[in-house]
Amino acid sequence: MIRVVGGETKLYTKKEEFRTRKRLYEVLDQLGSGFMQISKSCAVNLSYVQSVEAGFGGSLLLKMRNGLSDYVSRKYLPDLKNYLGL
Repeated sequence: MIRVVGGETKLYTKKEEFRTRKRLYEVLDQLGSGFMQISKSCAVNLSYVQSVEAGFGGSLLLKMRNGLSDYVSRKYLPDLKNYLGL
């Protein structure tokens, strides 16, 4: 998972957390097609999504294998639903 927290871009792996000075879109460009942006400040590795749960108002909550979770914003929801075949 990649998150922007307080203006700082953080990359989360199974066990570690890394920081970079790059912006979210720059990191996504380097990582390629296995990652999808799910909100203005978050992107996920699609192969490490553990589960998808219904959230409030039709939103989805993504839970990752490393224990992190985040909601998919309305702007990015159609792309994720298309990827999942929903």
